[in-house]
Parts: sequence; C-alpha cells; structure tokens
Amino acid sequence: MDLLILGESFGHSCYRGTDRGTPQYQEALPEVHPVNQAFLWYVNNPANDGGGIVQDLGQARALIREYGRLTPPQKFELVEMIYDDHKPELAGEFLGFDVTELYCHSILEAGLQFNLERHQRAMEASDAFRSIAPLVRLFKEYFSNRLNEHVLLPDKETADYCLNCAATLMKFDAELFDMPPESLRVIGLHSVAPESE
Repeated sequence: MDLLILGESFGHSCYRGTDRGTPQYQEALPEVHPVNQAFLWYVNNPANDGGGIVQDLGQARALIREYGRLTPPQKFELVEMIYDDHKPELAGEFLGFDVTELYCHSILEAGLQFNLERHQRAMEASDAFRSIAPLVRLFKEYFSNRLNEHVLLPDKETADYCLNCAATLMKFDAELFDMPPESLRVIGLHSVAPESE
C-alpha cells in the first residue's frame, strides 16, 4: 500500500487531494529531536521517490503523532492512494479521485485553475490557441461542476475523462497546467482511519 502524509491545502480550503503541505524539517529543533528524526525517516524511506510516498503504516502514524506534539501542533492526514481499480487495504473515508503529477501537484487543487498568464499570452500570440479558448473554458466549467466536497472527482471514469481532456488541451499549450501531460495520472484517495487511542 502506498500512503501520503498530507497537511493543509495551499489553496482551496476544502481540497483533500495530493497537492497539500507535507512534513518539514524543524530548523529550530536539534536533529536528534523526535520530530526531526521522524522527518529524516520520511525523506529517506525506500518508498519515497520524491513524491512523499510511504509504506510503513506504523512509522507514518508515529510521524503524525510527533508533529502533533509540537507547539503549536502541526496536523497531518494519512491518505492511502489507490491505482486503477484496486481496493483500499485500510479502512477509511473515500475522498475522491485526483488528477496529479508525481503524487504532489494536482490540476484540481485550485478548482481547475490553469496558468492564466500563460493562457492569456498564448491567446494573444496564436490564432490557433485563440480558437480553442472556448474549449479551455468549457473544460473548466464542465469539470468544476463535477468536483465533490473535497474538490476531487467522484469516480474514476470522470477522472480519466478529465485527464484525457487536459492532455488534449495541453497539445496546444504543454504548460497550460504548469506540468507536462505525460506525467499526469489519476489517483484514488482514501483517508486512513485515525489510530485508536
């Protein structure tokens, strides 16, 4: 099982997908402090390929406990990632499907906000791009209306369709979402039930 340890959203306050804060080294504390030791495990664990993935449930929960003991406490949520049509291994709340790059950058996080400055420049510079601008607006409106209460897509079919549409639009402007289309994938997310006290 692949797990993510995620904090608060950078943008939309209800967003519970992959593009959120992650544990950080606490510079004000010594390296031997339990929080920094937990952080060093987090960044050096074998499953972490740069996307923040962990596979040791016990260690992940220990890290969350340590950050919760800080003053002020830092809160993190443990989320299980589901690929394709697999079922979650752990009990927890189904959050939805994210369209994400490297498990940490999402096109949904800001409610399908694309790079507006680049989009505007492309429209001014290219007749071809100007002609697809209505499709970009249609994409945003269509999928924004399908986001659930966690600012995620409710089912894999809709998420796959979103990914395919985004990839098609990025053929006209590869940086429309500030990420390459070939790096995007659909990930199902389940919040892992909190540890019993």
